[in-house]
Amino acid sequence: MNENFNKVIALMFAKGEPVYYSEMAEVLDLPEEGVKNLIHLAKNSLDNLPFDIYIFKDRAQLILKEKFSKLAEKLSEPKVIKPFSKAVQETLAIVAYKQPLTKQMITKIRGIDSSHSIAKLLEYELIEVVGKLDVPHSPRLFGTTDEFLRVYGLSSLDDLPDCENLGTQKEAV
Repeated sequence: MNENFNKVIALMFAKGEPVYYSEMAEVLDLPEEGVKNLIHLAKNSLDNLPFDIYIFKDRAQLILKEKFSKLAEKLSEPKVIKPFSKAVQETLAIVAYKQPLTKQMITKIRGIDSSHSIAKLLEYELIEVVGKLDVPHSPRLFGTTDEFLRVYGLSSLDDLPDCENLGTQKEAV
């Protein structure tokens, strides 16, 4: 492997969260396409190591493979996430499919105040403020995070199931 290969892995390790290809390209003085190629090469070269690379549309993250992440959790107190209430699940689905949107828009869709659900999703870093609506009082716009993608095993929002087919599957009785 060449020096740039090792540098790409070092940058992802040092950042500890998804790193944009463009950031790595700038730091390494390489074209963005070259960085993408190095990342794919690195991902395919980690079979015998405890690491993997999670590839998003425009960024990548060095992570521990699942069996090693459970071992690493023993060193720190993991964040305990209780199962979400139906209200929080509904709110997350609305944000995921209709983002960006304001708290008022979410409340209108759900038909009930969503302040508590939004607060929970912000606390668990599954949604974030992605901007402000250009109207008086500039309400905050919410969207999903990279953590949302990681938790649900998605590379991008394009990987979400088609929402038109969600309610058409019949459950076995």
